[in-house]
Amino acid sequence: MKESNNITLADIARITGGELISKGDLPVKRIFYDSRKIFDPSDSAFVALKGKRDGHLFISDAAGKGIRA
Repeated sequence: MKESNNITLADIARITGGELISKGDLPVKRIFYDSRKIFDPSDSAFVALKGKRDGHLFISDAAGKGIRA
């Protein structure tokens, strides 16, 4: 079993039933769903949620802050 600080994109895809479209070995220590609260993006992921506001509209903001996944 992996420690929580050693989770990768491949692990997240496997757990959620998602499909990777890039390398899966990128380590992820933090997951953000609010692009305004992103800090230390080098080992973080952004999840676009649909609710009152469509998180997909903020993917470019997250990418602009350095999110790689």
